[in-house]
Amino acid sequence: MCHGHSTVKSLLVDPESLPSVPRFSLKYLKLSDSSWLYDVHLSALIGLNASKTLKYLNVSKCYRLFLGPPASCPLNMRFEKMSAFLKQTCPHLEELDLSSVFMSHNIQVPVTTALLSMIPDTLPYLHTLNLSENPMITSSLLNQLYESQNLSSALQSFITSFFNKIHKYKVFLYIYDWPHKLTMSLFSACALTVPDGSTVYLYVNDAPKCIEENSKCKLISSVTNDLCFG
Repeated sequence: MCHGHSTVKSLLVDPESLPSVPRFSLKYLKLSDSSWLYDVHLSALIGLNASKTLKYLNVSKCYRLFLGPPASCPLNMRFEKMSAFLKQTCPHLEELDLSSVFMSHNIQVPVTTALLSMIPDTLPYLHTLNLSENPMITSSLLNQLYESQNLSSALQSFITSFFNKIHKYKVFLYIYDWPHKLTMSLFSACALTVPDGSTVYLYVNDAPKCIEENSKCKLISSVTNDLCFG
């Protein structure tokens, strides 16, 4: 059960009362570190109708989005909210930064193994995704791993979803601060599912030195947790 709905309602404002934005030309929207940002503010900036022009969205550290604090809903509810929001407002996104958005640890409930696939399923044009530093996500995946649930199948489905509707030659995934076991599980999933002629690039803090070369997946060590326009 989510908490703080009354508090959230008192903090929300009518989107129509916020300053209008020339949405017809909005292609890049960077709102990182805006810890005050709620869904209603993001809706006002993007618009309530689907934007065909918005290609890049950065909401890094906007942890109140998608039923975050003070509501602090479980991860599955937050993903469902996010998926519905993105589908309605910006289904043509190509680059999305969600780092440090899913931070809360106060509610732990079982989640579907297909949770991650909701993102590329909702955004068929997406080729760059930052999921770094999201303890709610990594904790959920680790639970699946330790409870012998089919994490491998879930990660394969996640990767496959990037290529289901629109063929892409390159997909970039930023997973800084992911545990080593999850990183290698995702690497293995890429090797099994990435179509011939395509490559997934995994950006990590520290790539293993001894790893078999793989044309379908590349591990890249980097200290910069920030998306670059492709």
